[in-house]
Amino acid sequence: MYELPSRFSDEQIIGILKEHQVGLSAADLCRKYGVSNVTFYIYVVKAHESTIQLIDTEIGAHFEIRLLVAGTSPQSDYRKS
Repeated sequence: MYELPSRFSDEQIIGILKEHQVGLSAADLCRKYGVSNVTFYIYVVKAHESTIQLIDTEIGAHFEIRLLVAGTSPQSDYRKS
């Protein structure tokens, strides 16, 4: 899907979301920065998606390290009898 360029950098968006985390309301932040409620919540969703993707990557790397330490490969059959 085509994404319009944002007038805010990623760092600025993170700053806006941090202000929300410390207690400023979404409506106040929307007025302060001149964005719609929809845009603000798109920022929130994208931040959550990025966090989930980072966690998935870290879990996958941790799993691969554990397999290497155990001397097995991800393709091996774990239920060997």
